[in-house]
Amino acid sequence: MKNTLQISTGNAVGDAPLVTFNGNGQVGIGTTTPYVRSSNQDYNAKLDVAGNIKASSFWMNGGADFIMSSQLGNTTDSRGYIDPESANPGRALVRDGNKTLVVNYGNDFTGGVRIMSNVNIDNLLKVNKIGINTASVPSNYFMKVGGPVMIGENVPNTAIDAVHALSVDGKIVARELVAVTDQSGWRSFPDYVFEKDYKLMSLDSLQNYIVQYKHLPEIPTAKEVEKNGIGLASLAVQQMKKIEELTLYILEQEKRLKALEAKLK
Repeated sequence: MKNTLQISTGNAVGDAPLVTFNGNGQVGIGTTTPYVRSSNQDYNAKLDVAGNIKASSFWMNGGADFIMSSQLGNTTDSRGYIDPESANPGRALVRDGNKTLVVNYGNDFTGGVRIMSNVNIDNLLKVNKIGINTASVPSNYFMKVGGPVMIGENVPNTAIDAVHALSVDGKIVARELVAVTDQSGWRSFPDYVFEKDYKLMSLDSLQNYIVQYKHLPEIPTAKEVEKNGIGLASLAVQQMKKIEELTLYILEQEKRLKALEAKLK
């Protein structure tokens, strides 16, 4: 027969026990019946607390689950405790086999996960910044992610690498998009086209190039765009260069027209 030890603060036998040690090696605080699951003893609670817990640290060794619900799935306890093997056991935090900390594992919380800004509960909880894979978040930012971010399921493989900070499968809505360009190489803004020493391609050479390659010089081909996509900043710079070159062509034709008109007078 397995004995049970109970501790209470009362003086009489039968006073409500505060702590219970049963013969199965379980401890109950605030309950005389620590959680027992008959069909799978591995899920029995070694420590069952009927109330709140306050601790300076909380250790979970191995691939443990942190369950935060007694309302989901099927219950087998008179107090409505969750069945850890039910369809949705309320796994709030899980350390999976890949050593990854997963929040809302298996979508047990069908309402999703929400992080509130500037929430203050009895001065204990205040969340106003989110940092992912980063040691700090700048004061003027709400969130900082230390690595590439992917949104959506069908982002092309060419977009998922360390070069692209954000890859999105879908449309993006914004009031304004600002692209900051480098100050050297092809990214520099093409005001140099208007310098006196700029060598503008002749119209004959431009025509020959278009006939041979079927696209403008320095502009990617349709196949290249289909394969690799195109950067909006680089495209804007390249288009501006062609607009400035076109302006020079127009001005040159204007000079020739005026010269021809002068000869005809």
